[in-house]
Amino acid sequence: MYMKLQLMDIQKKFDNQFILKNIELQVPEGAFTTIFGPSGSGKSTLLKIISGLLEAEKGSILLDGHDVTYVAANKRKISHVYQEPFLFPHLTVEDNIAFGMEVQKFPKEEIKKKITFLLELMQLEGFEKRRVQELSGGQKQRVSIARALAPNPSLILLDEPFSGLDYSLREEMGMLLKDLQKKLNLTVLFVTHQVEECLRLSDTVILMDQGEILQIGPAKEVYECPNSIKSAKLMGKGNWLGEDFRSKFCEMLERPLFIRPHKIKLDKGRVESQFQITNIIEKGKILEITAFGLGQELIVETFGQESWSVGEFVHIEIMQ
Repeated sequence: MYMKLQLMDIQKKFDNQFILKNIELQVPEGAFTTIFGPSGSGKSTLLKIISGLLEAEKGSILLDGHDVTYVAANKRKISHVYQEPFLFPHLTVEDNIAFGMEVQKFPKEEIKKKITFLLELMQLEGFEKRRVQELSGGQKQRVSIARALAPNPSLILLDEPFSGLDYSLREEMGMLLKDLQKKLNLTVLFVTHQVEECLRLSDTVILMDQGEILQIGPAKEVYECPNSIKSAKLMGKGNWLGEDFRSKFCEMLERPLFIRPHKIKLDKGRVESQFQITNIIEKGKILEITAFGLGQELIVETFGQESWSVGEFVHIEIMQ
């Protein structure tokens, strides 16, 4: 697999405090790669170093096999989309999209064709003459993404681009971006701290906290098979299974160490029921149930088709 981007031993300090520590990662060509982590973990700083807006104290950056560590930002063929669209308010939609191409002196006919193509791709036909202040939040971010795509970048960086949108629009924009990435074979490096967004969009996840990479792998693997308690907690609740539980309950499995709540099924009315419900929390359509047995406390998520009650004994089934 061809690596579009490679980072080697990247370090960054602010006020003598490490913001990034020995960052090593590779981003495959044509993949949707997500950096996931809490606020303050160094995600945005890393994107700025990749794009050339910040300089690292140490390390190397390779793009398409070429060392760009000390190459100016405007020479790196990298587009950067931020949480705020940062559009030019005095320009129309089409002029905003054309800006990067005009700076790079694309032929006028090519600019015109590219604008038409991107307006259709981003579902903005008929908006080309609109001013920025006439657009909704989602439309502004569509223009921002179109502007990023226009000059044919080698790599697109997106720093929490949908965090200012409401939930349904955020989901819609995420799926639009994923569709574009597949359709155009784009190499995308995306930043988020939203678990659902990360899992829905990503091919590969880079899990970060406090300036360090904790785990890299396919989205499902990072979520369901964390390499540490810290990695597991960053992506939501789950169950680390104790030795006593595993020896008595998981003989037919490959002795799992960690199970997410949605991977556990409750069953009632069975003779061998060994777990007792100790707590129930309603979360919309989902019930979060805590059950104790075999020396193990388990958190279980169920859609609540059946009624459950605290004190009730239940049987546990772990789904593959």
